[in-house]
Amino acid sequence: MLYKIKELLDVNILDKLLHDFYEITNVPISVVDISGEVIVCAGWKSTCSNIQCNYEEPHNLCLKEYWKSNTGCLQCEREISCLCGLKMYRIPVYIIDSVIADIFISETAAAKPGISNYLSSLICLIENNAILLSNIFSKQWKNQENKSKLLDNYAEMKISYEQLMAINHDLKFNIWELQQRIGGEKITKKVEISAGDKKYLTDTITAFGLLVEKKDPHTAKHQKRVACLACRIAAKMKLDKERTEGLYLAAMLHDIGKIGIPSAILSKPDKLSNEEYEIIKTHVQIAYDILSKIDFPWPIADIVLQHHERINGSGYPFGLTGKDILLEAKIMSVADVVEAITAYRPYKPALDISYALKEIQKYSGIYYEPQVVDACVQVCTKMNWHLAFSDTLPELS
Repeated sequence: MLYKIKELLDVNILDKLLHDFYEITNVPISVVDISGEVIVCAGWKSTCSNIQCNYEEPHNLCLKEYWKSNTGCLQCEREISCLCGLKMYRIPVYIIDSVIADIFISETAAAKPGISNYLSSLICLIENNAILLSNIFSKQWKNQENKSKLLDNYAEMKISYEQLMAINHDLKFNIWELQQRIGGEKITKKVEISAGDKKYLTDTITAFGLLVEKKDPHTAKHQKRVACLACRIAAKMKLDKERTEGLYLAAMLHDIGKIGIPSAILSKPDKLSNEEYEIIKTHVQIAYDILSKIDFPWPIADIVLQHHERINGSGYPFGLTGKDILLEAKIMSVADVVEAITAYRPYKPALDISYALKEIQKYSGIYYEPQVVDACVQVCTKMNWHLAFSDTLPELS
C-alpha cells in the first residue's frame, strides 16, 4: 500500500524542522518520498555548489537516481554516495515494515578532522527521531478498524502538530547537548559570552521579570525564588555550569507569558473556573512565542514551554512524557511547585516546606523526575530551606 508522507504530516512544520536542523548543524538534510520526490530539504544547494556539481537540480536528480534501485527498501544500504561522489546517509521512515520516505543527511565538502564522529552522532539522533515518527505512524495504522480505506482517509493517520513540534523541540535540544560534548572542535557556530555581556544579559532578563511582577503582584519575586532553588537542585545533580546558567535565565523568565493573561484572572482571590484555567495555561505558549524570537545560546524558549509538562503525560501544553521533556524543564517544574506551595497567595496560606516536600515525593515518578525530587529534598533538608530561595547562588561564573 503506497502512502504519501506529505499527506501524513504538516509539510510546513517539517520544513521548519529541517531548516532549524541545518542552521544549527550546517549539515544538509532532505526528506524524500518513496516516489523519489524531494518533499523538503535544507542546505544542499551550497553543498552541491562546493563540490562543483553541474546538475541543475543536483539533490533532486541524485536522490531520484538512488530510488531507481532502492524503492521502499527498509534494509537497503544506509551509506551511499551521490552521482558526484558526495557521501550521504539514508534513514528510513516507515509504517510497520513498509518504507514511506527516507531522510538523507550528508557530510559537507568542508569537513574538518573529527567531524565524522559528530556526523555519526547526528545520524543516531535523526535515526532515533525517525523511529519515533515511524512508531507513531505504525501505532495509528494499527488502531484503524478498516485499513483498506486508509488511502481515502489520511486524516485518521495524520501526525498531530503537537507530536511533530515535540519531536522538533527534543531534537534541537539533543543537538545542543551533543555540541556541548564535542569539546574544542568548532564544528558549528557557538555563541561565546563575556563576563560583561553575561551580566548585561542577566540584568536585562531581570528587568523582563519585573514586567510579570507589575502584572501579577501576588507572585512578586516568584521567578527569582524558583530560579535560585532550581540552580541549587541542578548543583546537587552536578549539572555543568553552562546548562545551569541557561536554567537560571529560563527560570527568571518562566512566567513572562502571563503578561498576555487578563489581570482579573491573575489576581482572582478564589478558585479559577475551568475556562479561566485554560486561559492561564496559554501563558507557556505566549512565553515561547516571545522567547523563541531571541537568539539565546541556550534552549530557553523550549525549557519555558515545557515547565508545566509532567513525566506521565498529564501536563501541558503537549502532554509530553519522560525522556521527551528537557531535564532543565523537569528541574524547574519541581522548583516551581515547591515555591508555590511555600509562598502566600490571596487564595491560600503559605505552607511549611515539609508539606511541599511530601507533595513532590508523593508524585515522584508520576509527575516529577525522581532524581530531581531526591535532589530537591536534599537541598531543602540539609540547609536552612529559606536559603534555597535566597540570592546567594552556587558559583556559576
